[in-house]
Amino acid sequence: MRANISTHKGIICASICSLALAGCQTTTILPPPPLADRIPQQLLECRDRPAVGDLSRQSDVARWVVELDSAGEDCRRKNKAIAGIVESDGRQNKGE
Repeated sequence: MRANISTHKGIICASICSLALAGCQTTTILPPPPLADRIPQQLLECRDRPAVGDLSRQSDVARWVVELDSAGEDCRRKNKAIAGIVESDGRQNKGE
C-alpha cells in the first residue's frame, strides 16, 4: 500500500512539473510584412492622362473625354483596391 501512495505522489509531482514547465513556454508571433510590401506594384501607377492633340472636331473632343474618363477610372479602381488592403490590414491589427 505504501508503494502505491509513493508511486501516485511521483506521478502527480511529474504531472505538475510538466504543466508548470509548459506554462513557461513562449510563442513568438512575427509581425506581418510592412503594408507597402503587400500592395502590388501595378496598383501604384495609374494610366497616363491622354494627350489633348487636335480637337478641331466634336468627335475628337468626345474621344478625348472618353479616354480621359477611362484614365481617371483606372486610378479610382486602383485607389479603391489599395483602400481595401489598408482596411483589411487595420482589421487584422485590431484582431477582428
